[in-house]
Amino acid sequence: FMRDPITLLVKAEQMTLDGINQYFINVGDEKNKFLFVCDLFKTTSIPQAIIFCNSKVKVDWLKEEIAKELLGEHNTEKKSLVKNNFIGYIHGDMEKTERKKALDDFRETKTRILISSELISRGIDIQHVKLVINYDLPKVKTNYIHRIGRSGRMGRRGIAINIINSNEIKYLIDIR
Repeated sequence: FMRDPITLLVKAEQMTLDGINQYFINVGDEKNKFLFVCDLFKTTSIPQAIIFCNSKVKVDWLKEEIAKELLGEHNTEKKSLVKNNFIGYIHGDMEKTERKKALDDFRETKTRILISSELISRGIDIQHVKLVINYDLPKVKTNYIHRIGRSGRMGRRGIAINIINSNEIKYLIDIR
């Protein structure tokens, strides 16, 4: 279909993530990951963030647990935040219309936290995301750069926080 196409190859060492500050937090035990995320959102003002998990089941679980912990179940004001999509989620088991709505709500800043599987790690451009959290390090290490690239888009500055437990240090070393 193309006439005179050209191919551009970029060597991995030429890719730059200069605008993205990367941090890792070793929380020791898997259960402490959740506590760290809750503390982070309780103590800091983060306009919007994407949290990546490695499975659809964990995406569903994390969305429910964060909603319970951060938004409470007994506070009327906080209940309205859940109702108003304060926390969104997206993964491959959702219908296409549900996935589109989750992304649209996040793009339009109706949603503050978007919890995702690997689904949106590539090809999605959401300009205003400043923070990406890897709740789980990616299973495929080349996906790391795509995930954290959701922050710091188009020369903007961003932050990537990698939450690891003691068993994941070896994966972090591979990524580094």
